Amino acid sequence: QIEKLMKEKCHCPVVTIDESMGDYEHLSTDDEVSFKGITDHVIEVHNCKKIYLLAGEKDTVTSDMRYRGFVKSLKAHNIKVEEKNIFYGEFWYTFGERIAGRMADGEIEKPEAVIAASDYIALGFINEAVRRGYRVPEDFIVTGYDSVIESKASEITLTSYVPPIDETGEYAVVRLYEKIYKKELKYTRSFAGKLVCGMSCGCRVTNAGRREKSDYGYIAPYSSQEIDMQKFLMSYMAETLTELSDLGECYDKILKHA
Repeated sequence: QIEKLMKEKCHCPVVTIDESMGDYEHLSTDDEVSFKGITDHVIEVHNCKKIYLLAGEKDTVTSDMRYRGFVKSLKAHNIKVEEKNIFYGEFWYTFGERIAGRMADGEIEKPEAVIAASDYIALGFINEAVRRGYRVPEDFIVTGYDSVIESKASEITLTSYVPPIDETGEYAVVRLYEKIYKKELKYTRSFAGKLVCGMSCGCRVTNAGRREKSDYGYIAPYSSQEIDMQKFLMSYMAETLTELSDLGECYDKILKHA
């Protein structure tokens, strides 16, 4: 729908960020570099060789880049790339939960490490694995990607990677300027993100370091004066959303309630 609107009504230069759209120029973080770094850490620091990749949706730009980074690291360490250890699914908790369930049911073997294409996949895997009696990181280590707030707030804080998303946004502005004014700018783009270690790989033994209020201060505790459960229970959000028929209006209402 967005692509259709752009083609019909937009007559200025367009770039897309993260997800490709039609024949517009596509910009993203270099996830290949990031995933090579994550896999290097798992192999070099934790000495893992039997590693699963939960790669996200098949045949997408993001999954392909993350797969290439994973494979590049394995080859650099002379570890055989086995396609049976690479899984595809949605970028959400449910995908991780399914893989953990298959492992617990004996359908697939227990790995030494699980590298997930998103924090949500990783957290879904951890939650289901723990529910089924496994221990993280004692039985296997787990890493995520994007370093979302939930990765810091979970009981087992998640080792994750912070991609250089700010720099990608800056570069999008540079490319638009160059397209509009037909003028090349001197701009050096940074592809450097960073790995942030939590408890899920064993590099941290407590979650205190990643749960400091200064780290994610905009999540207020339920006991604070600004937030109480009564406000959630009496918000009538469900009723408000039920009566809507337009997706855009639905987004607006969700944001207002949030």
